[in-house]
Amino acid sequence: MSSTPTKVHIAVVGGVWTYIPPNTIVESLRQSLQENGTNATPSNYNIRAADIQQIFESFYNTSLSKLSPDIQMYFALRFMKKESAEEKRIGTLIIVKNLDFLSIGYLDDFVRIIDNYIPDWNTCDSFSNKVLGPLVKKSDEFAQSIAKWKDSGKVWRMRAACISFVNLAKVGAMTELSFDICQHCLKSTERFVQLGVGCLLREMSLMYANDVVDFITKNFRYFSREGLRYSIDKLGADVRKKILSLGKRKGQQIDDTEDFTRETITSQKYSI
Repeated sequence: MSSTPTKVHIAVVGGVWTYIPPNTIVESLRQSLQENGTNATPSNYNIRAADIQQIFESFYNTSLSKLSPDIQMYFALRFMKKESAEEKRIGTLIIVKNLDFLSIGYLDDFVRIIDNYIPDWNTCDSFSNKVLGPLVKKSDEFAQSIAKWKDSGKVWRMRAACISFVNLAKVGAMTELSFDICQHCLKSTERFVQLGVGCLLREMSLMYANDVVDFITKNFRYFSREGLRYSIDKLGADVRKKILSLGKRKGQQIDDTEDFTRETITSQKYSI
């Protein structure tokens, strides 16, 4: 009597072929989200951020914690590809659990995720702060590779290059590389790339105010109104006025009291 052949599932994870054993992990998470959510559609389970953290801890401990890092990363990437913010959030949290394990080979996976499955600034910044930022700190190889995204021409990858260096900028680390990222990304007219530059320069100004002012002065013509306001947000009032006066001399009326609308999306539950 012939038996039904067993399907073997293998996938490339971090540049390495990985065997994925039979499982019900994806279905298990979906069921948990449906039980805890107030929205019937898988595109939005409408679960509070605090509840998502609890759901993740329970799910991770019962379904993933005993699996190898490669297999955990396989499921993290699968969840990042899902439509709902909740599943993307859980995918990010799984990656955070495995940061010490990650090799440079995973950046190719992250590029595919960012280019194809990151829908908004909120998801981009969460991934950049929680995953990419720690990797930048981990090694120069990660830092240099992520910095190269400044030339990608992809909105969320270019923004991610900026946001990934924000925490380093706060302490004055990798300043030269950060300015190089800003120099390239500033040439983009895309709103969220410009605001990514603004976020990075704003934090750099805490340690290197004079250098940031010099950079802004030399590159003033490339700044959008919002990007400029983000960049000077933490500078002194007198310095801000001097920078804004550059725009007035060039016919750009930018009021120092003008209130620019912050980046917004439908839901901001999962912001950093």
